[in-house]
Amino acid sequence: MIAELLDTFEAQKGLPRGHTKIVPLVETAGAYFRLRDIAKASPRIVALSLGAEDFALALSMEPMTGAPEDRPSGQFVASGPLRKV
Repeated sequence: MIAELLDTFEAQKGLPRGHTKIVPLVETAGAYFRLRDIAKASPRIVALSLGAEDFALALSMEPMTGAPEDRPSGQFVASGPLRKV
């Protein structure tokens, strides 16, 4: 698991455990329906981000076109720690 690799890396670099945060990228319908499990997977997870183009393609939809600033944000925002979801 990535969190365990980060534990090792942080120890090697003298960083406190949990220093590095994770933002998983959700790109499939299967992952979308497992958001709660993904959010609870590690206390390092601080947000979830939607990979809009890959997500749309996975659902056989046309991805949005145009400038990034004209597209809706793909980030999920939580009001509290995600592991309590």
